[in-house]
Amino acid sequence: MEKTMTVVKVMPVVERQYTDKQGQQRIMTSRGLMLTNGIDTLYAEILGDNARSASVAEGDVRRFAMTAACRRWEDKNHDEHYSNDIIINRIGNDTKRNTQQ
Repeated sequence: MEKTMTVVKVMPVVERQYTDKQGQQRIMTSRGLMLTNGIDTLYAEILGDNARSASVAEGDVRRFAMTAACRRWEDKNHDEHYSNDIIINRIGNDTKRNTQQ
């Protein structure tokens, strides 16, 4: 999906260690953004090198290309859980800066 959204909040870059399916230790890099279109507000993540290089600021109005997916996972008690993950694939150029905040 591609949407024009206002950046509400920019979280810091986070690195998390995980074990991949082959048993290798890896590091996942991400940065979270709270985005709104004036009606809906959502949390989306930028992954990898894009998380470090993305130049976005609170109040920016940008065009975001995103992927939404439902993820199923089990906790330690084997209870089934679901979450909706929104990943930002591409951020367009500044369209304007929202100064009404």
